[in-house]
Amino acid sequence: MTDRIPEQTAGMFRVEQIETAIRSLPAGERDRLVQDLPKLFPELDGDDTWERIIHDGLPRPAFSRLLDEITAGQIDS
Repeated sequence: MTDRIPEQTAGMFRVEQIETAIRSLPAGERDRLVQDLPKLFPELDGDDTWERIIHDGLPRPAFSRLLDEITAGQIDS
């Protein structure tokens, strides 16, 4: 018995194969894929991403300054 995982198993593809397939798509199909990515990868949904950033507790001084400037009316939002 071998521990080697086959390159392609039961419809599963390696990342390199998926990347190659995506690059070979016509522009219109790539655009459609881009629109569908949040459905395929919910973690790419903008709202979820912002919620993670807001609640992760990491310091982001430049971002905080920018938001303060926007709030103060120094920069148009």
